Amino acid sequence: MFGRSSLTWYLRGVASVSPILVYFPLFCVLVLSLIHGSWDPTLFSVTFVTGIVVSLAILYVAAYYVYRVYNDSHLTPDQKIIWALLLLGFAPIGCPLFWWTMDKPQTSDFTDELTKSVAVQRQPCHNAEEHGGQKPTHGRAATLILGAASLGWLLFAGAFVLVMFSILIEWKPPPTIGFGVILVAGIGGFATMTVVAYFLYHVSRNGYLRPDQRKFWALVLVLLWPLAAPAYWYCHIYKATRANRKCPQSTNIARS
Repeated sequence: MFGRSSLTWYLRGVASVSPILVYFPLFCVLVLSLIHGSWDPTLFSVTFVTGIVVSLAILYVAAYYVYRVYNDSHLTPDQKIIWALLLLGFAPIGCPLFWWTMDKPQTSDFTDELTKSVAVQRQPCHNAEEHGGQKPTHGRAATLILGAASLGWLLFAGAFVLVMFSILIEWKPPPTIGFGVILVAGIGGFATMTVVAYFLYHVSRNGYLRPDQRKFWALVLVLLWPLAAPAYWYCHIYKATRANRKCPQSTNIARS
C-alpha cells in the first residue's frame, strides 16, 4: 500500500531529480532569452526563486543521504567515502543515483548501528581515551559562540539574496547600506571559514570517532559545510559540553 514511507521516498526522488528536470531547463531558457536580448523580469524572478528552492531541496537530500551512508553498516569505509564524494561533489547526479540504487527502507542492521552510535554519544561519563584519543571540551560561552559561528554563512546568504533582489527591482542603495551588506557578508563568511577549520582540528582530536568516521566527518565538513558545521557542533561540541557538566568528577580527572 501507498503509505508514509512510500510518500517520503517519492518526495526524495522528486527533490533528487529537480536540478536536472526543473532548474536546468529553466536556467537554459533564461540564458537563451538574454542571448537574444530579451530581458524578462518575471522569468528572472521565477528562475531565481526556483534556484533557491531546488538548491535547498537537493542540499537537504544530499545531507540526508550522507547521514544514511555514515550509519550504513553494509558499506565499507572506502564505499562510504566514495558515496560521500559523489553525493557532496556531484549532488545533481549522485542524489538520483543513490535514490534509485540505495534508498530503501532502513534495514535492521542500519537501525542497530544507528542506535549503537546514539547510545555511545549519550554516555556522558565514558572515557574518550578508551577510543584512542581525547575529546576536547569547551565552556558554555565558547560552545554558544561556536554554534553561532557555524551558522555564520546565513549572513552571507542573506546578503547575497538582498543584492540579487536589489538588482531585480533596480534599486541602488546608499553607499552606507552597501558597505554594511558587504561587511555583514564578510563577517559571516570569515566566521564560517574559521569554525570549519576549527572543527576539522577537533575531528582529529575527537576520541569518540573511529578512523573511518574521522575521514568521513572531515570530508563532509569540507564539502557540505553549511549543514555539516551545525551538525558537528550539535553532535560533538554541544552534547559533549552538556554531558561533561553532568559528570564533574570525570572532567576534574581529565584536567588534573
